[in-house]
Amino acid sequence: MDCFKYYDPTTIIGYWPINDKTKIELHYTEAPSDDPTFIAIYKGKVILEESGSTLHFKGNTLYIEGNANSYFDKKRKFQFVNNSYQEVTQPFYYIGLKGNLNYPIQIYKTEQFKEKLAYLPKDYKIEVLMGKTGGEYDDLEKVLIKTEFGLIGWLNFKDIAFERPMVDGLYFHGD
Repeated sequence: MDCFKYYDPTTIIGYWPINDKTKIELHYTEAPSDDPTFIAIYKGKVILEESGSTLHFKGNTLYIEGNANSYFDKKRKFQFVNNSYQEVTQPFYYIGLKGNLNYPIQIYKTEQFKEKLAYLPKDYKIEVLMGKTGGEYDDLEKVLIKTEFGLIGWLNFKDIAFERPMVDGLYFHGD
């Protein structure tokens, strides 16, 4: 069905009652390019439109997760405040992806990437612990790497984002 003045066909998930007279309409769409998205409508207005493949809700709080328009399974929280959903921002996102490097990288002691901590060769086993996002599209910018030995250091992900995946599974799922 067509969501209220929304440009893509959607599937209505259901209604979440705010009180006896008002409710939030929840919709889902794959969008034109297979980008799973959830939409919330309140009083005839779109108040949330966020990528994800799974929606959880508890009271007036929504949780959206999934690897949609992201490099990893991004888990986010939204609270209903002042008739709109506002994201509860996180300082870091957990990634928890293990694998062997597809090419060599350099990790650093801090997020400023000034002091080198270790050089890691191709095929070296790592774990991508967490990441920081930012910019206009909230893209992955920095990742914290744990080496097989147990050293932990930062990698400037923006510098390698458009190369082939650093480890299998860490690639952009979207347009």
